[in-house]
Parts: sequence; C-alpha cells; structure tokens
Amino acid sequence: MSNPSLSLPQWPVAAIQALITDKAIWLIVGTLALLALFAPEQLGHTLQFTGETLVFLLPFLVLAFALAGYMKASSAEVVITEVFHGRPLTMIVAAAVFGAWSPLCSCTVIAMLAVLLRSGMPLSAVMAFWISSPIISPDMYIYTAALLGVEFATVKMIAAALMGLFAGYLVYMGERVGMFQNPLKQGNVATKKSLGAPKKPAWKFWREPERVATFWDETKKVSWLLGKWMVLAFILESLMIAYIPSAVIGQWLGQSNQWAIPLATLTGVPAYVNGVAAVPLIQGLIEIGMSKSAALAFLTAGSVTSIPAMMAVFPLVKRSVFITYIAIALVSSLLVGYGYAAYLTL
Repeated sequence: MSNPSLSLPQWPVAAIQALITDKAIWLIVGTLALLALFAPEQLGHTLQFTGETLVFLLPFLVLAFALAGYMKASSAEVVITEVFHGRPLTMIVAAAVFGAWSPLCSCTVIAMLAVLLRSGMPLSAVMAFWISSPIISPDMYIYTAALLGVEFATVKMIAAALMGLFAGYLVYMGERVGMFQNPLKQGNVATKKSLGAPKKPAWKFWREPERVATFWDETKKVSWLLGKWMVLAFILESLMIAYIPSAVIGQWLGQSNQWAIPLATLTGVPAYVNGVAAVPLIQGLIEIGMSKSAALAFLTAGSVTSIPAMMAVFPLVKRSVFITYIAIALVSSLLVGYGYAAYLTL
C-alpha cells in the first residue's frame, strides 16, 4: 500500500498533467527546441522579441483580462444582453463603428470577444467588432496619416467600418437560418437559457466574497487560455521578421501585376507583423511601385488575420466560426481593395 503522507498534493499533480497535455505548451517548447538545434543564433533574438512584446502589451493585457473577470463577477452580461435585446441590426452598426475607432489591437481584442460572447451578445455583432477593431485605432490613424497620407488613413478607417458591417450582416443572415449557435468552444456561452435566472448586477462586486472568487477564477482562466497562445504567436512573429524578405513581397505586389490585390490579401496573412512595422513597410513598397489599393488590401487582411490574432482566437471559438472569420476577412479585404482601386481611377 502506498503511504498517503508521500502523496503529492492534488493541485500540483493537476497542474503538471495540464502542462503535459497542453498543445500550446508543447508547440512553444518544440519551436524553441528546434531553434536551439538548427538556428541557435536566432533563439536569443526570438526570446528577446517575445519578452519585449509581452512587456509592452502587459498593461493592455492585464486590463483586458481583468475586464473579463469583472464582467463575469459583476454579472454585467445581464445588462449587455438586456440593452441590446431584440436589436441585432443596431448592435451590428454600433459594433462596426466603435470597433473602427477602438484602441485595442488584434491580440488584446480577443479577451473582449470572449466577454461579449459569454454575455449572450449574438455572434453577428461580435463579428462586426472583431473584424473592424484591429484594422485601425486613433493612434494608428495618426501614424498612418503621417507616413501614407491623410487620404489613405481615412480610407483605411472607412474600410474598417465597412468590413465590420459586411461581416456583421453576413453572419446575421446565417443566424437567422440557425447557424452559429453557441459559437464558443465547450458550450460555455452565457445565454439566458444556460445561465438560468440571471443575477442582479453588482458593480461593486468586491463586497461579496463569492463574486470576488468568481473574479479571480475568470481572470486566471482567460489569462491562461489566451496568454500561452500569445506567447507562441510572438515567437512565430519574430521568425517572420527574421525570415520573410520584404523584397520578395514587393515583387509580388508590384503595380504592374494584375493579381496584386488578391496576392496582397493573401500575403497579408503570413507577412503582416504589426501595425507599427507594417506601415513603414508599405510606405517603402509604394515608393517602389506597389499600388495603394493593394496596400490597403494587405493592411486590412493582415491586421485582421495576423498570426498572433489567429493563434489567440483559435482555442476560443468553434472551428466553423474560426473558418467564417478567416473567410470574411479575406473576402472583405478583397472588396475594399478593389473598391479603392475603382475610386482611384475616377
């Protein structure tokens, strides 16, 4: 018989088992191990880039994760659900317009998506915000205007709102025929049916021990779920910076290429790093002949479907929702690219 006094406490055992079976952890460790074996000179740069990026985003991530915990602990989902109940089209417009000017990046917006979906907000409105939010923000508008001109920055802002509207209404039509029910994985969307009788909102939740425990549980849950995938995403991002030459991208997206806009849309998915790096890259490509319409398609497609954004959202929603998000992002980026090309010929 085993000696009970020699048994490990239950929580370390559970934690070790979770780490061993966690796909994200295995991918992180495997990627770093491959770098150590085959590109040791890049390993240091990758670790430095990942650490610096996480430090830079830490205040935004802490705020987003804490917001997820607050929404859950205070039962704010009741208010959100009731305010927008029965007005999905209004929600779509508001989400698309607000998303176009929200200060959230493609990674930090993921925690917000989890909150909105768990609140019972329909996927159509969430998708409108999901698509439009990463494309531009007030600071990125100023940055883009400084490098690419006020006209281009304004077109990008309008494109973000239009893409959000397109995404929202497309998903709304699907919802009307019974698609996209309970979009979160593991059936954890907080609908009225699943929650039962809603609790009364308590904005000062810290006065109730039960709600405080809920806050910490939800914050830790969201932080772990999204944080590990973000670490992997930033590792991959550092490799893109190191190994994808901008000269090759310029040849594919040159103004003389009739397939420049579709290629820009597809290239934006793996080649887009972040807004701060992408804008000067596009400025240089435009100077050597890239069309502005292709540049718009690259920036919109890349910002919505960047590797960090996709890696962070993949474990959150069901596969059908994830595929829909990718498809809508690519199609809408094509449409705004061709639309801008038509405008420039007027």
